[in-house]
Amino acid sequence: MAANSRFQTFLAGGLAIAVGIAILTLSVPRTIAAFIGLPADPIQGRLHRGEEVTSEQLNKLIENRTAMLRWIENRSVYTDIGVAQRLLAKEVGYETTEGEAFLRLAEENIVNGLQLGPADAITWNLLGFIRSIRHGPSEGAAKALRTSILLGRYDRRLWKDRLRYCFYNWRHFDEEGRDIVLAQVRLVWDHKAHQVLEAAREQKSVWIVRLALAKQPDDLNKLREMMKKS
Repeated sequence: MAANSRFQTFLAGGLAIAVGIAILTLSVPRTIAAFIGLPADPIQGRLHRGEEVTSEQLNKLIENRTAMLRWIENRSVYTDIGVAQRLLAKEVGYETTEGEAFLRLAEENIVNGLQLGPADAITWNLLGFIRSIRHGPSEGAAKALRTSILLGRYDRRLWKDRLRYCFYNWRHFDEEGRDIVLAQVRLVWDHKAHQVLEAAREQKSVWIVRLALAKQPDDLNKLREMMKKS
């Protein structure tokens, strides 16, 4: 009995040590990555707030977040890199060789981040935007925008720009995807009708708005009046 008791005590102690080592193994890389990320966190904060960031700062953020990836794989780290690369592409020109290279890397990093954390409407919208710039109207862009709507249909920050790119990619949505876009048009119309009309006019897609409002005669009349005034 005594020997059995000592064995159980030894086993419990061994398990506790093993669990402790496992926790330490998992926590140390995160701690190191967080420490590495500190110098560039203010730059990430400026991006998050929509403040102006220099190309030097963007490159510093990319370098910093790439160093973090040597210790952890994290959705937000990949997204930070992708956002910075997209902005650098805009700065040098999307149509330039350098701009295309930045966009390609941005798309890769955004996709890597979404594979780790797919429930993010803003990042899916960004992916749809990048794919629209890189490939023009495409099935890949339409799928990303569709996912963004499903995850964040009520996110007002995304309404106008997302509808603009949904109109741009309209022919690449399948039937279900088009129904989702039309439902989004109706939702945004109820709150921000002027945003719907602006986005539709930019893409020469007012007819899609008419399609969305086809069973709502009062809204169709409102659309006609708004078009006359503007």
